[in-house]
Formats: sequence, C-alpha cells, structure tokens
Amino acid sequence: MSALPVAVVYFASAIATVTFTRFDGGVAFIWAAGGVLLGALLAADRGHWPALIGTCWLASCVATAFFGLGSSAALPLAFVNVTEAALAAWLLRRLLPDFGALKSVGEVSLLLVVAGLAVPAASAVPGAAVAAAVANVRFWPNWWAWF
Repeated sequence: MSALPVAVVYFASAIATVTFTRFDGGVAFIWAAGGVLLGALLAADRGHWPALIGTCWLASCVATAFFGLGSSAALPLAFVNVTEAALAAWLLRRLLPDFGALKSVGEVSLLLVVAGLAVPAASAVPGAAVAAAVANVRFWPNWWAWF
C-alpha cells in the first residue's frame, strides 16, 4: 500500500473536519482523518505501517499548522492524532488477529469499543491538554469534543 495517496486523503479529511467541526477555538468534534489512517493500517501489512504513520503525521502537522490550532500545536497534536489510529489498529490486530472483514457482531463490537470508545477516551487527555495549553480553551469541553 502506497503511503502518499493515504496521506493526501488524510490531509483533505483533516482540513475538512477542522474547517467544519471545530467550535469555540478548540479541537475538532469529528476526526475523519483518524478513520482514514486506521483503515489504511488495518488493510496494510505491518511493514507498511511506519510509512503510513509518518506521512499522515506530516499531513496532520501541516493541516493543524495552517487550518487548525496553529504551528505551536502542530507537532504534539499530530503525534496524538496518528498515535490514536496506530494504537487502535495495533489493539484490534492484537485482540483479534484476523480482524478486518467486519462480518460478525464480535468484530463490529470490538471496533466500536476499541476505536470508538477506549482509544479516543485515552487520546482525548493529551489532545485536550495541548488545546488548553496553546489555544487558551478549557480542558474538559475539549476532552469531550475529542472523545
């Protein structure tokens, strides 16, 4: 799987979600770019993960610097954004090595719990902390928006 097309889609998704779902100067309420990276990671061999994560990290940096919370938030938020997708992909593969077909209630449930609840709740902590530090917004509303 080529990383560049994934990073382009990630970048476009990041710009769209920052533009249309960011309220009160904080983090975006929806982060479609994370879904793009998660899907790519789940579809790719592990050997391709570093390139996918690296190019999407760069795309996230640029999107945050120019369309989001600015250059001071770009590096840390990009790290949190790609780590969220990478952690979800790693956990899904670890908990269910054949994950990917979404042909059972168990697979869909695991996806929702891991990628929809557990990982976003954890990554919301550093995400909201960065937003609070650089944008002078309150932590808990941004934690909730991230989650």
